[in-house]
Amino acid sequence: MVKSIRIAIAPNRRILQNYLDRLKQKAEKPEHACLKKSDGTFYRLTSEQSGKVNTLIKKECCNHDSGNCVMLEYGEGCKCPQIASLHICCTWFREAVLPLDKVLESSIFGNKDMKKRCAMCGKLFVPTNNRAKFCTKCIPKANRQRLQNHRAKNRTQNKNI
Repeated sequence: MVKSIRIAIAPNRRILQNYLDRLKQKAEKPEHACLKKSDGTFYRLTSEQSGKVNTLIKKECCNHDSGNCVMLEYGEGCKCPQIASLHICCTWFREAVLPLDKVLESSIFGNKDMKKRCAMCGKLFVPTNNRAKFCTKCIPKANRQRLQNHRAKNRTQNKNI
């Protein structure tokens, strides 16, 4: 009985090459099945993060095939372990798929450098420059409010003259 092995081809060779380069760099230190924090506890996903992770896997992971993981499949279907888990346990997902969504990655791993909190709505966002204060949804509201305040100030100054 011959087991068929399917090879996953990444849609973008650059992603695959980056993944292989990182694996070579990390070959010296062994990794556990699930990624752990420095204090030894696991990175646990919230229900919101888990939903975003599942959506990201279904859209972007080249090894995902209708709920099954192609890399783990040896002739029979094998469910994707990352979709079923509330921890970051798939190396391919962690190294190649998760970096595609910087906000999700920073919310899971707690990288404070990559995200800011919007001054208007309070949600986390990845700034496009170092002066950004508002997320993309709040920028038009903030500009309108700034112009209204400016015009009101000018009206009161013109009345005093």
